[in-house]
Amino acid sequence: MLDARFIPGSTLKRIVDSLKDHFKKVVMNCTEEGVAIQAMDESHVSLAKLHLPENAFDFYRCDQQMDLGMDLSVISKVFHACEASDCVHIKADKEKDTVSFAFKSMEKDGAEEDGGRYSKFDVALINLDVESLAVPEEEYEATVVASSSDFQKICRNLVAIASENANVEVIMNKENISFKTTGDKGTGITGGCIELKEGSGTGSVRLRVESPISLTFPLRYLRDFTKASSLSESVMLSMNQGKPICVHYPLGQPSSGDDKEEGGKEGKELDTPMEGEGSGPNRGYLSFWLAPQIDEEHEE
Repeated sequence: MLDARFIPGSTLKRIVDSLKDHFKKVVMNCTEEGVAIQAMDESHVSLAKLHLPENAFDFYRCDQQMDLGMDLSVISKVFHACEASDCVHIKADKEKDTVSFAFKSMEKDGAEEDGGRYSKFDVALINLDVESLAVPEEEYEATVVASSSDFQKICRNLVAIASENANVEVIMNKENISFKTTGDKGTGITGGCIELKEGSGTGSVRLRVESPISLTFPLRYLRDFTKASSLSESVMLSMNQGKPICVHYPLGQPSSGDDKEEGGKEGKELDTPMEGEGSGPNRGYLSFWLAPQIDEEHEE
């Protein structure tokens, strides 16, 4: 049996919103160590991995491993009833074909509100083949840690001058990371480039590059991944030449708030560790991988 409480509900709501556009049906793997989701999009160009360890929950108990198949479009509708500060109570039994989500209003001191607002929904589980996805685990030649809100603005601005179907070239060297795209003819803009230098940006950009790397990706995927910006104040982008880019959001950091807000705290240095530097308390993460566009002219 799975019995878990999570506070605040806004975090789970934002996780669902970050995944549902490209990863519509997922399997939530529940063990005594926590909850994990691995999913591939229908086009087979991107992967997502969510990890919520036991200590990310206010209360967590899972007696035996359970794989819960869910339609995220349905879960998203359920979370419309969840207020930002609600306690989310999740229950599932291996003998049943449903999972329940209950939302309870909280007092200002963090205690559940007696006689307060309460809602509960039972959601039918779906049968999905549990595939063993090959999530890339490798050392990266180029890594940058930047403000998640800065990265979100970059992707939104590039979509504005180009289009959702445009590609973006991501170039990383020891001095900066730049994002280049070709403009949409209808806008009168022939192209655009946005650059972040070492030490610049809202949270002091940090770069670690062994050798320069340049890769091209579908812009709309990166734009959609940035919906996770409200979950973490920082994002880590990691690349190897010819391999998928990893877009990594550590959870448990104070975020810049709702994605409608502009920016984070000016001048505050990001404390997300680079790969190999160690890390603080493990509150989980949400990571995406996106395959690069292949230049057929240079294929052998």
